[in-house]
Amino acid sequence: MRRPVALLLVLLSSGIVFAEDPAKKAIKLDWQPRAGERYQVTDEATSSRKLVSREGDKVGSTDETKDEHAFALSWEIISIDSKTGARKERRTYSKFKIQHESEEDGSLEGKSVVLERPRVGMPTADIEPRGKLGKLAKEYLEEQKYRDEGAGRNPLEPRSPVAPGDSWEVELTPALRLLGDPLVEVGLDRKKSSAHAKLVSLAQKDGASFGTIEVTIEAAVNDFASELKLEKGAVYKIQAKLEGCTDGSRPDRSLTVEGSLDGTAKLEGASVLVSARHTARLVVARSKE
Repeated sequence: MRRPVALLLVLLSSGIVFAEDPAKKAIKLDWQPRAGERYQVTDEATSSRKLVSREGDKVGSTDETKDEHAFALSWEIISIDSKTGARKERRTYSKFKIQHESEEDGSLEGKSVVLERPRVGMPTADIEPRGKLGKLAKEYLEEQKYRDEGAGRNPLEPRSPVAPGDSWEVELTPALRLLGDPLVEVGLDRKKSSAHAKLVSLAQKDGASFGTIEVTIEAAVNDFASELKLEKGAVYKIQAKLEGCTDGSRPDRSLTVEGSLDGTAKLEGASVLVSARHTARLVVARSKE
C-alpha cells in the first residue's frame, strides 16, 4: 500500500492537479471608498438593561436603563488623495435622534457635517449651517471623526473561500464589538463561548457579488458591567443577518442584529436578576441621484 506522500508524488508527476472548488468564493466585506460616490444610510439601534433585586421570594427594587439612536443620512465622498489616503466627505442628516437614559438629542437633524481626515494631523468636522449642538451630538460627532469606514478587515469575513452552506469560526471579541450592545461590558469564559458564521446564499447582481451571511454568537458571561459577578450559566446570545455586497466593490448592505442576556448576580449580599436586550438595523444603499 502506497503512503500518502508517495501517492501525491505519483499524481503530480502524472500531470494530475487538484483544482479549487469553483463554487467557493472569497468573501470581502470591507470596501475602499471612491470620490464621487453617494449613499443613503439608515442606522437604528435600541439597547435596554434591567436589574431586579430579590431577597428570597420577595422582589425588591428595579433599575432599568434604555439607550437608542435613529439616523437617516445622505453620505457623499467628496475627495480622496490617492497618495496619502486623506479623505473629505459630507453627511447630511434628514433624521437624527440619540437617547441616553433620560437625555435626548436631535440637534444634528437637518444639518450637514463635512468630515476631513488628513494623512497627518487631527481630523475635523464642520457643521453646515452652524448652530449649537447638544452634548450627545457632540460625543457622537467626536467618535465619527475617528471612525474610518472601509479600513481594516471585517471580523465576520472567512479567511478562505467558501460556498453557500459553508460555516466558519468568527473571532469572538471583534464580533462582539461589531454586533453587541456597546454599553454592556462583559467578562467572557472563552472556553465555553462560540461564534460562527454561515454563507446562506451567493449571487451576481449589477456586476457585483451579493450574498447572505448569518452569524450566531453564544458568549458565556462571567461579569455584567463592572460591578456585577454573574453566576455560572449566563449566556449572551446574538443572532445577526448580513445581506449585501461580498466582493468589496461597494458598501451596499443590510444588517440586522438581535441580542439577549439573562442571568443572576450577587450585589451587596442580595440576588439580582439581570436582563439585557439589543436590536440594531443598518442599511447602506447607493444613491439613485
